[in-house]
Amino acid sequence: FFFLMIRRPPRSTLDRSSAASDVYKRQVSTQSTWDIHICMEKLSPKMLAVIKSGFMALDTNKDGILKKDEILAYCKSIHNPITEEEYKSYMGDIVQMTFDEMAVQNKPFMQGVLMMVIADKDKDGKITFSEFKDFMNSMEDGLPEGVFAFAFNMYDADHDGKIDLQECIQASVKHPQGCLLYTSPSPRDATLSRMPSSA
Repeated sequence: FFFLMIRRPPRSTLDRSSAASDVYKRQVSTQSTWDIHICMEKLSPKMLAVIKSGFMALDTNKDGILKKDEILAYCKSIHNPITEEEYKSYMGDIVQMTFDEMAVQNKPFMQGVLMMVIADKDKDGKITFSEFKDFMNSMEDGLPEGVFAFAFNMYDADHDGKIDLQECIQASVKHPQGCLLYTSPSPRDATLSRMPSSA
């Protein structure tokens, strides 16, 4: 399934000696960029718990099987209805699934829906920047401050300051392989703040 992960290049690629101070600064500025991955990989226990909480919230009758009608009802409840035709275009003939089946299927549509379920705390159908930041922190510890705005803008296609369900879905559908690389354009301060005191 998917998760958000921020990482930096290996420290061994950076020369931090005082004699090479200027070189180090250039390396940090140009080479040590933060990578944002949305990857289909083994989930940490924390990520697994967060994603399962989204599945359980959608599974309104609590039978452990998520059904198409439950997904469509959720979308309608947040004023972002999905038609039967749209659902079929995203999910094919899948009309119900367990959590494990959902994880194996790795459908971009479900990634988008789950992100909305988990992040949209006030259930108004919009993810604010504050909610998005809380969502990212719930998935991964120790994220650098500068990453949040960059990642938010990746989803906020119309740049209105909020992410709706369609934006969640389209960001996932646009990258169906489930493992994509994004590089922050302004990583220097975050990189410097996370660098250890010695190489």
